Amino acid sequence: MAKTRKRSETAASLWSDAWRRIKRNKAAMAGLIIIVTLILASTFAPWVTPYDPVKADFTHLRETPSWSHPLGTDMAGRDMLSRALYGGRVSLAVGAVSQLAIMLVGVLIGAISGYYGKLVDTVIMRFTDIMYAFPTGLFQIILMIALGQGFWPMILAM
Repeated sequence: MAKTRKRSETAASLWSDAWRRIKRNKAAMAGLIIIVTLILASTFAPWVTPYDPVKADFTHLRETPSWSHPLGTDMAGRDMLSRALYGGRVSLAVGAVSQLAIMLVGVLIGAISGYYGKLVDTVIMRFTDIMYAFPTGLFQIILMIALGQGFWPMILAM
């Protein structure tokens, strides 16, 4: 008769193992809570922030942090917390969209390279080697200069 394993004896998945390790580490849990809170606050910034991030309020110029303005105000009296959360929305959108685009292009190029192999694979790999030779930050700055400012040029540069 074969022995049956108990659930606790079976191999854990990578995700469950990672979650178990994070739960045991207090600093990791604190960091995770902070990151998730910032992502949620930035995502729902129009409903979370009490102030308009672009409206100037000249009665509250350069205020230090207080209960009404937790991060203070800038030279035009705009609430810094509202500005940071709205800026976080743009940063999250640029990061998510650019990573999605990179993933789609990478899977497509990898599939083409794997399917055709030999010469096509060699050409793709030499192009990749050439791209790795350029400093990434400098290349992105040059692309932003060439393409101009805006959301989509920034995503293309990333």
